[in-house]
Amino acid sequence: MAGRTGRGGFIVLNGRSAPNDDVRAAIEDLNAAGHRIEVVIGDIAEPGTADLLVQAVEDAGFRLAGVLHSAMVLADEIVLNMTDSAARRVFAPKVTGSWRLHQATAARDVDWWLTFSSASALLGTPGQGAYAAANSWVDGLVAHRRAAGLPAVGINWGPWAEVGRAQFFADLGVSLITVEQGLAAMQTVLAADRGRTGVLSLDARQWFQSFPAVAGSSLFAKLQRHGGTEKWGTPWRRQDPGAAGRPSTRPERPAHLASAIADEIRGGCCARAIPSTTTGRWKRLAWTR
Repeated sequence: MAGRTGRGGFIVLNGRSAPNDDVRAAIEDLNAAGHRIEVVIGDIAEPGTADLLVQAVEDAGFRLAGVLHSAMVLADEIVLNMTDSAARRVFAPKVTGSWRLHQATAARDVDWWLTFSSASALLGTPGQGAYAAANSWVDGLVAHRRAAGLPAVGINWGPWAEVGRAQFFADLGVSLITVEQGLAAMQTVLAADRGRTGVLSLDARQWFQSFPAVAGSSLFAKLQRHGGTEKWGTPWRRQDPGAAGRPSTRPERPAHLASAIADEIRGGCCARAIPSTTTGRWKRLAWTR
């Protein structure tokens, strides 16, 4: 959290555990240089922690100016093996934590409210169904706040090079974001006041090779065309009105839709990684609302 008055700024950092030696030394150096940084230990998903952070800012004589939520936990499991305990571990910092911060700050006149989401909510990631769902919920919270007239910005990040927990993406066609690139993107998105923005560098050709079943998804049809890739798997296409097999009556349509969705899920679950042998690349920094 960030506080501000006419005499400068104040930052409150929060985590479930104390900073390690390197982080502690960096904080001490910043404070010695004239900055004001305070650390409050606590689980943001627990009741009262978010209120303590707001109180720390205001007790120091500052107005709460901004909020950044970046907490996350990974507990990778494929959908068929997903357990309640693993889902709860993933949802607690993302879903519960962001909701606690929303509740604690909704009545404050903050200048900005930023939450870190993930590209997994845009692309989907094998083994990270719970994580993708949790980030999608955070995206929804951003939309909820903006609809209520409250400031909110969400960034669906690709993997960062020196920080974060998803560096394995680099072998799947998603390049790592440097700290400098990430900070520049964050500043740009905040200044633009965008509700939802994906920031990632994607080699679509390698991505489709790593996950052949994804190539047949209508969700990525445009990306596949721009990437100039071949098609792997059997695409699921929307049928023409007169096509065989299309339900002719309204009661049949929910069953047809459920079957189509199930086919898509099975295709995603059964995707297997294969080595990339393609040299062509389609690479860009993706900004999507």
